[in-house]
Amino acid sequence: LADAPSFRAALMSGNSAALQKALKSLIKNNGFAFAHITDELGHWSYETRPGANSSSKPSPLTDRAMADHPGSGLEVFSAADLSRENPKLAERARIVPGTSLPGDQQAESRALVLRAVYPIRGPQGRIMALLDAGVVLNRNQEFIESLRERVYGTGTLPAGGNGAVAVLLGDSRITTNLPFNSKEVAVGTHVASDLRNSVIGDGSVAVLDQRIGDEWYISAYRPLYDVDGQAVGMLQTAFLQAPFRTAQYRAIGVLLLASLALIGASTWIVLRGAKSIFKPIEQMTAVVRATQAGHDQRIGDVHSQDEVGELARQFD
Repeated sequence: LADAPSFRAALMSGNSAALQKALKSLIKNNGFAFAHITDELGHWSYETRPGANSSSKPSPLTDRAMADHPGSGLEVFSAADLSRENPKLAERARIVPGTSLPGDQQAESRALVLRAVYPIRGPQGRIMALLDAGVVLNRNQEFIESLRERVYGTGTLPAGGNGAVAVLLGDSRITTNLPFNSKEVAVGTHVASDLRNSVIGDGSVAVLDQRIGDEWYISAYRPLYDVDGQAVGMLQTAFLQAPFRTAQYRAIGVLLLASLALIGASTWIVLRGAKSIFKPIEQMTAVVRATQAGHDQRIGDVHSQDEVGELARQFD
């Protein structure tokens, strides 16, 4: 949008109606919660909404864009920051745990925003304004579903694996498709303090078996950093443990059956070998006992070709 000739022409002519129409289209078609044209200090320009506030939340992204380095990153917006953008935005972004979630879960009034700032250049290439827009991640199911599609492609999980993704602000899940029960997802649930300290405090990646709601999951967490390089939250990926346990038990069963079959075959081979060894000895023993009893008896044919067989033939 910032590079579109029609948009820059409207900006140069000061056509507020055309500029706001373009921004509204940007918001509607791309999932932004807000979009503004600002100066280098973040002051809004060409706003047509009655009572609109005059400036955006200060950000390092603004300074970088003025130095001709467009960028994007995560930022934490307070309830006041959200209300400045839109009076209804703070209430929509507020995370209130469901009634069936554990009683110690607390509401979260802040929001995690994926923000982008882009320079708008004039005819001579001079930066004459900035385009500042943000996507609020709280309860953003479209965003979280797109993440799940990126993480869990076709064939990455066994049948019934049910891969899920969650974005956490601090230790609270602000958006997720992770089921908590048959009626609710786990939005508003919190992770344990030791997990938070390990991931956000130490910057570690954590992998663990974790019970969430009614099911056991294999979960992984890694820190999320804002535009200032501070760890402000976590990204969680998880999938059901049960299908992998079933596959594990199936593999153990197959291995056990194969082992039993191998033992059975080995036993049969050993017994066959032992019979070929001991039969000539049994025949010689029978001749000795018959001779002692006064009977005339011979060993007869001996089919064994080893040393024991040779001994039996010589004995005969």
